[in-house]
Formats: sequence, structure tokens, C-alpha cells
Amino acid sequence: MGYWYYPHSAPRPTPVEGKRNKKFGLTPWGRRWVGVVETIGDDARLSRGRAYARAERVYNIKFDKGKVAAKVKGSSGTYSVRVEMAPFSKTEWKSMAVKLQKGEVVGSLLNNELPENIDKVIGVPLIDQDFIAECSCPDYGDPCKHVAALYYVLGDEIDKAPMILFALRGVSKEALQSVLIGPTSFKKEKKEVPNG
Repeated sequence: MGYWYYPHSAPRPTPVEGKRNKKFGLTPWGRRWVGVVETIGDDARLSRGRAYARAERVYNIKFDKGKVAAKVKGSSGTYSVRVEMAPFSKTEWKSMAVKLQKGEVVGSLLNNELPENIDKVIGVPLIDQDFIAECSCPDYGDPCKHVAALYYVLGDEIDKAPMILFALRGVSKEALQSVLIGPTSFKKEKKEVPNG
């Protein structure tokens, strides 16, 4: 009679120089992101995801209409990972646009600063727990360690540029700017050519 057992996990990747004790979520928005991520996954997979992020195993990150795709080098190959948050509905966006135009946070947003009270201003949370994630690996976990690695790398990106949270909710930079300053058009001036 044979015994069922779980195979040993692959060794954790070695972190790159200077990232052994790297923390994720150093700014208020980064901390919020990491806080939400850590409520939706199990500790073991999240821990391995942090190890993959510290080892810089996440690469080829692409943002496209609220979706983020990346490659993650795992212990048994390279996997394709995709993450998205539920986009704001048209009704939510129209309501938010009216609230944003009242001017309370316009200056901050135009300076690429995301005020901590933005959720109160727009009336909905900017970071939602409704993540949709896919990975080409065979792990059934949600999130698997590869998706978790991308979550932590996104936490770093949010620390640097928190305005990408709007993009993750389906709001383009152009749409946001249009609400904040109105649509702009630049006309090329025709140069007069001297006769001569």
C-alpha cells in the first residue's frame, strides 16, 4: 500500500542584491494595496510570491486598459500572469467625474499625487478586493505564487506612481485629465514662409 504525500516545495529563489529584506507597500497607497492583497491569499503562497518579487522573477509587465500582464520565471518554467480589478461602471465614472470637478483634489491629481481621502471624494474605494487573476501554471491556488509575485511588484509600482490605481480601475490618463482640466486641443501653427 502506497502513501500519499506532498512533494517538497522547490527552493525559494535567491533575492537580488539589496532586496533580501525588502518591504512592499512603503507609501499609504502601497500599504493599502498590499493590505488588500494579503486578505485574499494564503500566507504560504504570498510568502513565496514575495520571494519571487525580491528575486526579480517578474518581468515584461504590460498595462492595457485596466489589465496587467507579465511573465514570471518559476521553478519549473516561465508562466504568463494576468491581473485586473473590476473597472468602474459608466454610472460610477459619471458620478465620480462630477465629484472630481468640484475642485477639492484637482491640484493634487494634476501633480500626479493621489490624496489619501480620494475614496471619500469619489464615493467608492479605489482599491477593491474584486481581483481577477490568471496564471498559466498548474497551481490551483488563488492567488498562486506567480500572481502573488506580480501583486507585490505592483505594490512597488503603486508606491512610485499611485495614479496607476485609476488605470487599474479602467480609467485612462486621458479620461482623468479630461475631467480635471477639460478636453484640450492643440492646433499646429502654420509657419509663414518668407518669399525670397
